[in-house]
Formats: sequence, C-alpha cells, structure tokens
Amino acid sequence: PNVPAKIDTSKAAMSSLAGVGLRELVIVGSGTVVGLLLAIALPVGWPVKIAVAVFVGGLGLWLAIGRDQESKKKLEEILMDFLGFARRPKTYQRGYSADDTAWDAVDGVDYVHPGERRVYFSVRAMPFSFLSLISISSLSFLAGVIAWIWTGGLEYLLLLRAGY
Repeated sequence: PNVPAKIDTSKAAMSSLAGVGLRELVIVGSGTVVGLLLAIALPVGWPVKIAVAVFVGGLGLWLAIGRDQESKKKLEEILMDFLGFARRPKTYQRGYSADDTAWDAVDGVDYVHPGERRVYFSVRAMPFSFLSLISISSLSFLAGVIAWIWTGGLEYLLLLRAGY
C-alpha cells in the first residue's frame, strides 16, 4: 500500500539544509540593513562608511550564529537565564558541607533530541568571546583600508612620497 510521507514541519527552516533557520536569516538581514543605513546616513568618507557597514553586519552575523562555548546557548537563551535567575526568589541553604554529593556538578546536558532530523551540512557557531569582537573589528578595519586605497588613498601617499 502507498503510504504518504509524514513531513514534520515544526523544525523545518527556510534553508534547513545548511542548518540555518529563519532566526539567523532575520538577524543577519537586519544587521546588514542597519549597517547599510548607517553607511548612508553618516557624514564621513566612503572608507569609514564601508568599515562601519562591515562592522555592524559582522555584529549581526556574530549575534545570529554565536553560541556560548560551554552551554551552547544562543544569546537570547543566555539573557533569559540571567533574567530568570535575577527574578526568582532567593533561598539560602544552611548546613552545607563540602562532602555533600548532592551538590556535585552534573555532566554536560545532551541537546540531541530523538526525533530531530539529520543535518548533513551545518554552519559552525562563533564563540561569544572578546576575540570574536576583535576579529570583527579587524575585518571592518581591513575593509576600510581597502576602500581607502581604492578611493585614491594610496595614490595620495605615493604622490606625497615622490614630493608632489
């Protein structure tokens, strides 16, 4: 008998083949739009505009695919945990001893769900770290320098060196 295939659309994404969902596309798209709007609105030269656009777009990419290295949580999950912890009522434990085995740390949480689809290709997560921000800043600086060279900055330097 012909049985129709059951397709689970609850975990379906626009481009689920790459492991990138609608959330990531919206964040990267909005970062790109904000970067372009800032580049248009800033009253500075083109190299600075391009550097700012690349920096804001890179921040959008960092927020979209960035994960905490230990817990593998997204930024909104980290913020919700922080807000939930700050709002909950505080209880203080008495009589805690270092020998108490109930307080031992639990091994890492397994985030693999049994009904999840197999992903053949996925985008690697960026770490939420200071080094990632330095990488984004250096790429935007490099884009600004390349734009400066392209708009005549190198020619100006060479003319200064030649004495003109």
